[in-house]
Amino acid sequence: GMKLGEGVVHGELVEMRDAEICLEKMDQIEGFLGFGQTESLFDRTIVRVETEQGIVWAWTYVYAGNVDADSIIEDGRWI
Repeated sequence: GMKLGEGVVHGELVEMRDAEICLEKMDQIEGFLGFGQTESLFDRTIVRVETEQGIVWAWTYVYAGNVDADSIIEDGRWI
């Protein structure tokens, strides 16, 4: 899973028609139990995203566990 850091992560940016319903379903998929819940597999947070059209802010899921240095994807292209 993604961890916040100094590098760049390449991914997909989607726009949701009904963000509340979509985020609720994505929270279930990603194992996000709510803000401040230490048992969550992923945390949901807002990050700065650079697109060809400019800068936007978007929700993303950040892995809440520990990551071994051997599992870091240096170029940020995990898909």
